[in-house]
Amino acid sequence: MNTQAESLATNTAPRQRPVRVDALDGLRAIAVVAVVLYHADPSLLPGGFLGVDLFFVLSGYLITSLIWLEHQRPDGFGLREFWFRRMRRLWPLAWVTLAAIAVASLWGVWGLDRQRSLPKELLAGFIHLANWYQIDHGGYVQSFTAPSPVRHFWSLAIEEQFYLVWPALLALLWRGNHPRGRLREDRREEPKGMWTTWAVLGCLILASLYAGWRQADHLDRAYLGSDVRAVALLVGATMAVAGRSRPFSGAQSAVLRRALVGAGLLGGAALVYGALVVHTNSDWLPKGGFGIAAIAAGAVMAAVLNSSLLSRLIGWPPLAAFGRRSFALYLVHWPLLVAIGPGRPAWVRILVGLPVSSILAAWLHRVIEQPIIRHQYSTGRLLVSGVLGATVAVASLVIAVPAGTTPTEQVNASLGQVPDPELADPAPANSQPTGSSSAATVPCVPSGQVPTPSQTPPVSEDGGFQPDTVRPVEDPSGSVCDEQLNVLIVGDSTGRGAANGLVGLGDPRLRVWDRTELGCSLGDETCPDWHELWSNAVTEIQPDVVVMYLGVVSDLYGIEDAKFDSDQAATDRLTTLNDAVELLAKNGAMVFLVTVADPLPPKGLFFCQGEARNSRCDPKWVSLWNQAVLRVAQEQSAEVLDVRGWIEERGSSTSDRPDGLHLAGTSLQELADWIRVRLGATKPN
Repeated sequence: MNTQAESLATNTAPRQRPVRVDALDGLRAIAVVAVVLYHADPSLLPGGFLGVDLFFVLSGYLITSLIWLEHQRPDGFGLREFWFRRMRRLWPLAWVTLAAIAVASLWGVWGLDRQRSLPKELLAGFIHLANWYQIDHGGYVQSFTAPSPVRHFWSLAIEEQFYLVWPALLALLWRGNHPRGRLREDRREEPKGMWTTWAVLGCLILASLYAGWRQADHLDRAYLGSDVRAVALLVGATMAVAGRSRPFSGAQSAVLRRALVGAGLLGGAALVYGALVVHTNSDWLPKGGFGIAAIAAGAVMAAVLNSSLLSRLIGWPPLAAFGRRSFALYLVHWPLLVAIGPGRPAWVRILVGLPVSSILAAWLHRVIEQPIIRHQYSTGRLLVSGVLGATVAVASLVIAVPAGTTPTEQVNASLGQVPDPELADPAPANSQPTGSSSAATVPCVPSGQVPTPSQTPPVSEDGGFQPDTVRPVEDPSGSVCDEQLNVLIVGDSTGRGAANGLVGLGDPRLRVWDRTELGCSLGDETCPDWHELWSNAVTEIQPDVVVMYLGVVSDLYGIEDAKFDSDQAATDRLTTLNDAVELLAKNGAMVFLVTVADPLPPKGLFFCQGEARNSRCDPKWVSLWNQAVLRVAQEQSAEVLDVRGWIEERGSSTSDRPDGLHLAGTSLQELADWIRVRLGATKPN
């Protein structure tokens, strides 16, 4: 989020610095406000993240323009000097932000999960690999935890990677391209290597678009990947090259100017529309969507540079001044919003987050960013300050690392795939407890025998099942094998937890078949087709009981979803649930549907915040979903496991649902025992 917005002045003297263009600073201000509003309340501006694409286009344009101007100077372009200036401009403020985040961890503001992983996240931000770190560590359970205060460093990492590679490539392409002794004044002469530059730009843009298509099924990878998001930086670079080449130099033709302004107005309209309706989980974004956003942003920038009216409007001095502080604002706003938390009303997050972030940004811009850029601090002073800051940051992280089990670790213990009964091997007698997720269904034990210690499931030492609560089931009257109940569980991660809970009871009368999918059930479109998966499971397993255990689904597979609280959406829910029950009961199994409990704030809201909408966390949506569940159960003569009522009657705390959504530890064990009682009455005679 580079704050410099220099012009493309062609008549600059050999040693004169490029002139600032207030209109470009104004565009930065608009971009950063869109991003901040999106982060403060995604439902207000769901596509506000497109402001990052505008940042990328501006950065690619400005950096390429600066390199071009330096190539025109008598001493040419110095790659090492360029990199050093980028470091001096961007790194100090970023490092100060990282150090402040580390110190804030002493007060536990980021949560136990984040404070466990914070040292690695800060290191990734420090070495400008935050985007790749997040791709590698963005597991399913992470979406239910408090967001990282360093999460926004992904875009800075992409820019820094671009600054490392692109200038070096241009230095190679334009080698020997500058005139000797003076600036090139004849702009009509094509510089050496320009056709090669155009070819390289075209190939790189196509490669970036292709990378997006390749990663379209992995939205996190597409959204954060340098290869996919490079298209915006390359579009900006293309505009810089085009602005200095025939026939585009200066856009001197009145017709061309009008065309650029018209294209810019269309591009601006497209960006505004996208900011209002696009979501981060829109699967078309990597399929050319990022490219469209980049072209729209580039068109806006071209219009601003070629229209005196637009330039004056966008370059309004207060707006331009705000834009010059955009880098500092971008760095500080996100940690502040994370500290405020999602449980606060949106107006609090906006009215507190934006003004306070702006004040902090202005202070950092004045005290740190500008003095360092202008060489007002000596190298020795900067070195001492850096060493001291790094020491304090590292010490803070060491002190703040949690000693006990974090909420994510507790939930993870119940989200492992349950092995099929036939494939399950008894755990060795001397095996160490590893959590309920590794437990297998207890094999059938002939009458008069009980499971030995080697046949009972592993026990979690921290947050899992307690050994003295798992007792063998007495069966003095007959064969346990004859009374075994085949239980098929389908659904999402909440169903996965229930499957682990049932297996963890160690009841030989239950044979549990886990066909749950983390993050998937009746949707969304990126998930496997549940019709085929569930039908095959019913045919192969021939269950006595099927438990459809899942949360609220706002994106039903194979359906063009209407607004969740609309009549059409209600009809679609009923149709889908009816189809699911009929499919699961096709071989005569008893089907159980599950009611959904409201998420436990504030942690239970992180998942929906990450979706850029408040869908499944809205109590109204939960109520509408449960109404559909109860109605379908009545129509299909299915049974209902009122988990919502069970949780409300029992009472719920953060120890029961560590992430606000998933039960874990003792509460999961108690729920499984309650479900076992309900399922036991359904065994056919």
